[in-house]
Amino acid sequence: MAGLADLVTASQMAAAIDMMRFDRTITGFEFKPSIGIAAKRLQMFGESLEDMTDPLTRSVKDVMTISILENFMTGGRPTWDSLSENTLARRAKDGSGTMLMVRTGALAEAASSVGIWSIGKTSATIRSLPRNVWYGYVHQAGQQGNSYSGGNWFQKYQNAARKSLGSEASKKEVDELAFKIFDKRTTVHGAAPRSTPSIPARPFVMFQDEDVDAIELIFVEWLEMKVAEAGLR
Repeated sequence: MAGLADLVTASQMAAAIDMMRFDRTITGFEFKPSIGIAAKRLQMFGESLEDMTDPLTRSVKDVMTISILENFMTGGRPTWDSLSENTLARRAKDGSGTMLMVRTGALAEAASSVGIWSIGKTSATIRSLPRNVWYGYVHQAGQQGNSYSGGNWFQKYQNAARKSLGSEASKKEVDELAFKIFDKRTTVHGAAPRSTPSIPARPFVMFQDEDVDAIELIFVEWLEMKVAEAGLR
């Protein structure tokens, strides 16, 4: 079997040594850590990144819960739509103040708690709001009112009556027929649906720019710790 000397010339070995910048006086060298140890440490490092429960928990506890509460305290970021006149009148009557989305404080307390979050190894999501603050879902996304709100529920029956009677019919004739159509409708389908008011979206669960920066810093610190634990620096 051919030896190393039969395959590589002395000049080639010398050139290789020059390129690798090894000390000519030493007879050997080693990697620190060795290739085997480095591979093992890299494997350990990779496996440690599969469970991000710690930085996710810190992100929720130290950033998101505080940010969500701040949204309630400041009236939204960006600023939420103001309260309606009816709501302000009701608030004045029951003495609950004028703070947006804070009448009893129940929603703000629940939304800014760690308990509503589901934190796993790779993700953190809001599981659900408590039943006593179900209305939080409506405020988060907003609600489009239906055609029965604002006194407009009867209009579609008037439109149907006018279409049937023609444009020359008087308002009295239109209304009389409209009520007959409405009565027939309730006989067949039951009572008219309840009105649903329009509610503007007032999102309280959202990322602010500074939240993203803070969460990134948490993950950077966590990664640096994992690198140190794996002996890679």
